[in-house]
Amino acid sequence: MRIILAAGILFICCICSAQAQRSAPAHRFAVGIKVGPTFSKITRTVGQTTLESFNPALTQGVSGGLSIQYFTETHFALQLEILYMQKGWRQILYDNDEERKDRFITTLNYLEVPVMAHGYIGKKNVRIFLDGGIYLAYLFSYNSFKDPNVDEDEIVYKINNGNANQVDLGIKGGGGFEVATKAGTFQLGASYAWGVGSVIKKYQTTPANAARGIPNMLQNSAFAITLGYYVEFGKSKEK
Repeated sequence: MRIILAAGILFICCICSAQAQRSAPAHRFAVGIKVGPTFSKITRTVGQTTLESFNPALTQGVSGGLSIQYFTETHFALQLEILYMQKGWRQILYDNDEERKDRFITTLNYLEVPVMAHGYIGKKNVRIFLDGGIYLAYLFSYNSFKDPNVDEDEIVYKINNGNANQVDLGIKGGGGFEVATKAGTFQLGASYAWGVGSVIKKYQTTPANAARGIPNMLQNSAFAITLGYYVEFGKSKEK
């Protein structure tokens, strides 16, 4: 997934560069909002051993916020977003190799600022767009949910004030469809974001988990689907 994302961002840059060479200068702004669900988990970089009993699964959250696009060319823009993003993970628990219905869910609440290249191809009104760039996020709160039958010794990773990494940096890319009308531009998109830093600074295992190995990093991995609406300011030179 990370290789695909990196290749996708490179492809976006190539497409945007080609479009920029063929298009006239635009110099217009678009301001919009976007909202939608997120599906996230953590990925592990493990040292000498593998935590076989820990199976991180997707947990659902929400995202939403402000998006600003500055078009330097007709088909190319720099895009800045200020988003509320819910990320986290769900730990799958087992008894005798059989999955239980009990849950331990961690929710991470971020203020996220992606800075991306935005480009589109297609007709004036119906277009396919691609985004790619980096994001910086600040963890301002978190919470956990534990079913009554979950024992504390079964919890592999538990975030707290002492081990939480409040700053997360990563790469982000995505794409989708948009329809431009006189009332504004309506957008349906999907994106994937991968954190290059660790969610937890240093994890101390419980006695029950100490023999299974200590991961070097726990990295955010999030997929989002968004609905967006933009209003443009400035005259477009597209025909």
